[in-house]
This record gives sequence, structure tokens and C-alpha cells, in this order.
Amino acid sequence: MKNSSLEERFLSTKGRINRKIFILYAVCFILFCLFLIIPTFLVIISTTDGTVVDISISIVSTLIELALLPSLFLGIKRLHDLDKSAVWIILCVIPLINMLFLAYLCLIKGTDGDNKYGKDPLSLDL
Repeated sequence: MKNSSLEERFLSTKGRINRKIFILYAVCFILFCLFLIIPTFLVIISTTDGTVVDISISIVSTLIELALLPSLFLGIKRLHDLDKSAVWIILCVIPLINMLFLAYLCLIKGTDGDNKYGKDPLSLDL
């Protein structure tokens, strides 16, 4: 994985990732969202112009949606590390279940050794 491109790492469902990489990405994604959402709400609170509010919300929504795509792919790769099918990613859209599912992805150790989705990410040179 050492020589993998950003596209392979973030825009592909092939392969596996370990808990550490998944958690690091999740923390970065949460911080990214917070740094977008907080200023947007400050703009909304401080303005009475509906156009500025609409534009701010549209920009933030678009950026968050774009950031969700790599999250989806990394979630699938994490499932692969647990030797689970990508179909399980659907649990992310069910309220309350999604929090338990995220905890599962973050806390449960992946399959030891190779599985049908690829080599053990802990055995690869990072």
C-alpha cells in the first residue's frame, strides 16, 4: 500500500484497510465537516439576506457530499478487512444503527492473514 495512489486509496473499493487508517480518516472527515458547518451557521445567524444563506448552505452541502464518497469507499474496504461484503455498508443510512455500525468498524479487529478481498493490511509495508 506504500506506493498506492490517492485514487487507489480513496476512490476504490478494492482491497482492505485496517482500523487505524479508517479511524484517522473518520476523524479528519468529522473535523472537515465541523470547519465547514460552524462558519456556515455563523453566516446564517449574522445575515438577513436569504441569498447568502442559500449559497452558503449549497456550497457546504456539496463539499460534504463530495467528502462522503471516499468515506463510502473506505467503509467498504474496512468491511473487506472484516471479511464482509460491501452490501453491509447500507447500515450506514439507518439512524441509530449507523452509530453502532461505525463503532463496529472502528473497534473490531480485521481478519488475520489474507482473505478473499486481499492481503492483510497489517502485514503490508505502510
